Amino acid sequence: MIRRPQLFQPARVTSTTTQCLRSLHMKYRERPVPEPTAFVPDVSTFLTLIGRKVSQHADKIPTWKDLFSMTSEQMREAGVEPARSRRYIMNWREKFRNGEYGVGGDAKWAKDGVAQIKVVEKPVKKLPDNAKAAARRELPLFRKLRPRLSAFARLQKQEEAPKFVGQLATVNTNAGRKKIIVSTKPDSKTTATTPMKSLKVMGAGKIRGTGVELVKGSNGTLGQIKVKEGLWEDRRGHKVDGGERRRAEVRAKKRAAANRE
Repeated sequence: MIRRPQLFQPARVTSTTTQCLRSLHMKYRERPVPEPTAFVPDVSTFLTLIGRKVSQHADKIPTWKDLFSMTSEQMREAGVEPARSRRYIMNWREKFRNGEYGVGGDAKWAKDGVAQIKVVEKPVKKLPDNAKAAARRELPLFRKLRPRLSAFARLQKQEEAPKFVGQLATVNTNAGRKKIIVSTKPDSKTTATTPMKSLKVMGAGKIRGTGVELVKGSNGTLGQIKVKEGLWEDRRGHKVDGGERRRAEVRAKKRAAANRE
């Protein structure tokens, strides 16, 4: 018997086991916990302001630090249900962490859930001396972009116009000053210097804003903001006649039923 030599030698199979270890190359820092404000001093007040009946879960989030550090899983284990409420709380806490408050949240002083506000006059910042020269240098570019813009064409003739310093006086404002809304200290005449957001001055100096209660006899220049349920609430929309996709069908059926009657 002639034995045929093998053309290909089978490779030897050797098995080796190696253990791959990978250390974490990125470590995420914990998000900072913001300090409570005068208008929002605790968890219960925060949940009351944002609305959607999440204030019923105030006892499940014991401390201010827990409010800004609990994960969605931890909230679920604590009994915060449904998931939509957890997402809403986490969304608002990120806004608060970034300084995006609702009305009254940036008040410097508050007492028993009430923030006092007032309209005051503040000097207007004057334009620098070289502002006019800088604007004149930009005129050719603006004429190319917006050739019909007459405001920049009139700017060239300002050399001949009389020069005014600051803002002109009007019926509602004094020259060189503007009206802003600031927080006032309770039982004191001390006022803040930073204007409050989410509020604006209308007309001759009346305060306008959501949740503002004007003080009688102040001609609208004094007011207060109270903590109440849903003051900062992001309201959900509601469906009318079956929603956008079924609206035409539902309304057609309603018209047909009305015609039959």
